[in-house]
Amino acid sequence: INNPRIIIADEPTGNLDSKNSKMVMELLADIHRSGSTVIFVTHNPELTRYATRVVYMHDGAIVHDEKTALGKVANYAETIYSLPRDKDSENKVKSSKKKPIKKYKKSRSTKGRS
Repeated sequence: INNPRIIIADEPTGNLDSKNSKMVMELLADIHRSGSTVIFVTHNPELTRYATRVVYMHDGAIVHDEKTALGKVANYAETIYSLPRDKDSENKVKSSKKKPIKKYKKSRSTKGRS
């Protein structure tokens, strides 16, 4: 309990204002830097700044998976949400090396669905 290896957070900032959302995400980032794995679910593309990997799902299937640099909104999130680039926010989260993107293709099969 005091030193978890994995933390799973479902919408950790869902009902918070922007100031408190940032505080929660910075706390989760500190926990990650101390060695714990943090997995969080969000509908807020801005929070991808706090991730080193972003997995996108639609209708229960993975549609995209990318490695990201800390402090930068994920490329795919910028594409699908048409987010403006904010250079000041990108510099506020500690950055890391960007790694290649691995993509998963969404299956178009409807077999077994009703």
